[in-house]
Amino acid sequence: MNCSAYAQKNQAVMAVLTGMPATQTMADSVKKGFRGLSVVNEKVIWISGQRGLVGRSINGGKSFVWRRVSTFEKMDFRTLHAFDKKRAMIATAGTPAAILTTHDGGKTWLHITNGMNKMGPVNVVREDPKQTGLLYAGTEREVYFSADNGNNWVQIAVNENLGGDYGDGPVDQGDYDLCIAVDPSNPNKVYLGNVEFFVSTNGNNFTPVRIAGGTGAFESVSHVDYHAIVFSPSNPSVIYIGNDGGVTRSTDGGQSWNSLNHTLTTLQFYRIASSKNDRNILAGGFQDNGCALGLNGNSSWKSTATGDGQEHFFSGSNPNLFFGSAQQGALYAFQIENGNVNQTSMTFPQGEQFPWTTPFFEDATTNTTIYAASNRLFKSTNLGQDWEPTTAQGVSQNTVTDVTQSKVNPQLFYLVAGEDEIFVSTDGGLNWDNKSSANPQPSRALQRIVPDPVDANTVYLVRSGYGSPQIYKSTNQGTSWSDIQSDLPDLPANDFFVDPSNPSFYFIANDAGVYYSSNSGANWMRLGSNLPVVPVFDFDYANYQSERLLRIGTHGRGAWEVNLDAVSSVQIESFTASVSPEGTLLRWNTTKESGNKGFHVERSYDRNNFETIAFISAKGNGSYTFNDAANRNKAWYRLKAEESDGSFRYFNIVETEGVPVQFGVAQNYPNPFNPVTVIKFTIPSESAVKVSVFNPLGQKVDEILNANLAAGEHEAIWNAASFTSGVYFYSVEVSDNTGNLIFSSMKKMILVK
Repeated sequence: MNCSAYAQKNQAVMAVLTGMPATQTMADSVKKGFRGLSVVNEKVIWISGQRGLVGRSINGGKSFVWRRVSTFEKMDFRTLHAFDKKRAMIATAGTPAAILTTHDGGKTWLHITNGMNKMGPVNVVREDPKQTGLLYAGTEREVYFSADNGNNWVQIAVNENLGGDYGDGPVDQGDYDLCIAVDPSNPNKVYLGNVEFFVSTNGNNFTPVRIAGGTGAFESVSHVDYHAIVFSPSNPSVIYIGNDGGVTRSTDGGQSWNSLNHTLTTLQFYRIASSKNDRNILAGGFQDNGCALGLNGNSSWKSTATGDGQEHFFSGSNPNLFFGSAQQGALYAFQIENGNVNQTSMTFPQGEQFPWTTPFFEDATTNTTIYAASNRLFKSTNLGQDWEPTTAQGVSQNTVTDVTQSKVNPQLFYLVAGEDEIFVSTDGGLNWDNKSSANPQPSRALQRIVPDPVDANTVYLVRSGYGSPQIYKSTNQGTSWSDIQSDLPDLPANDFFVDPSNPSFYFIANDAGVYYSSNSGANWMRLGSNLPVVPVFDFDYANYQSERLLRIGTHGRGAWEVNLDAVSSVQIESFTASVSPEGTLLRWNTTKESGNKGFHVERSYDRNNFETIAFISAKGNGSYTFNDAANRNKAWYRLKAEESDGSFRYFNIVETEGVPVQFGVAQNYPNPFNPVTVIKFTIPSESAVKVSVFNPLGQKVDEILNANLAAGEHEAIWNAASFTSGVYFYSVEVSDNTGNLIFSSMKKMILVK
């Protein structure tokens, strides 16, 4: 599936809404989570990642050697700084925090924190490139200096506020914001990023860098929450800083700073929503960049609220009314008037503890009724002017992550919280049944619970984490669950969507993009050849009659859309394979072939590596056959439909068992037996087979099989419950289609009671 410009609306594309160019992806990026990158030169590259993983390439990234650091297999490495192909340092994320160093290319690592007072979150050290052995390290609220390659550390800037100040005292987010760098031309000039951006000109004391006259974090030279500081290798006067607002650059050694965000798409969507009436109007909530309204075909965005923007939706009662939220239950109604946006805040009873991303949505049938949730469900029947809880007490004991309502049965609600809690209400949220005991194990963070758009009893559970399935399906309102992970990559999942017009088409948003299935989760394929490998946090479905759009909000690469009717431009009703002496016969039937060029037939002998063995031109909806005369062995086959624009999609994999090249009869098993035994045999072509049982006198005492069978391996089962103990003989006789005997075999078996 390739992608095109935003204006091409009738192709199976994942079109970018924010002008994001296509990117190439790293081959292992869907298998490993990367957090640190250090490029020593054009040949030597180091990468650190999740679960103790460190990779090193000495051939410019063509291949990597991956190792997990001993005793840190369950830790993530926050950042990495490499000095050459043998020496590097890494810092852990979370606790226990540590700085580790290697001198042998990553084979062994040494823990170096001698002299550090405490080990909260730590950022990787940065060296003074002019003086070998001089290192700086930033930890939570503290900075350390080492003159001997990290063997010993001394704290500097003691008792200084190295976090930030919004006006009501020092704040620190060292577990989230932390970066440090040394000016390559001046070892005493050190930059530190936390909530605010700091500089030291003497290698010892730090001051915040703010706009002229600024007194707090809101006057920082760029957006608060700093994560990266990078000097240009060719000119140390050019400095880049990365933060929650994007990228800022200085070309004069830090004297002045300019935003580069007008050329970048870096906003991180938490949620995205589309106008119900105008395809050119969107709204979204962004990580630490508030809420915004997108107008005029996405050519401009208007800020509507601050904070961490969260859930959004447009009202079905008024095309100029939409709703949005910020973190922990800050809910708003927005009215569009003459191009301006007026904001109204909503209030709730004191003491309610709302989650970071508060569930907030419109009723499935009554567009003047809206809902929000703390650890219980609130309902407003007048568009948020007044709110009442549906229950007197909280439903969940943990942080609620999602509450949803079935569009098929509007009285049916679902609520999930934490890693274990699942609740179902069948009376509009008045009473809740606890279905947590059915939660699949091991537990994982529950991200979403998504009702099926056509079946009231079906619901889908979306989970985060690694090492166990991230997507489950229930057909009985959460009483039991089945895994539909299939061949999805093992990555945290964030959202799920079922196409209401093609309910066997599933879409899942995870930390590598979007995957889809055309067969109810039996197989999955990545959607969008030009969609970057990026976490996708949210789906939004927009039906404008002439086009049905699935839109996504990515966490750092903008908003994208795909035409759902184009995704399903080729639909296969069935795909089968049968083996005979003449080869493997493939049959498939299509129900839709809009824009189809033809089918590539692919074969694999290990289910992983496929080769194209034929191309069958499209002939419109109908039946297709292909005989793979070269193969009578066990194999796997799949179809790749190629569209007229060169894009393609894969369909189900079918497996064949192969055909034996000769007749064979195995010894019955078990033997001796009481009273049931199995007789296995193979035939190389379709034949008439008779399996009989004889006593020692040669008398036929039973006939257990008499049938025409296809080529392959078969079995006959004899239940001797009515026979006495003793020796028996079984015979397998095979005849051709004219009745002539072409094979026979007899073996002994013993019945012991």
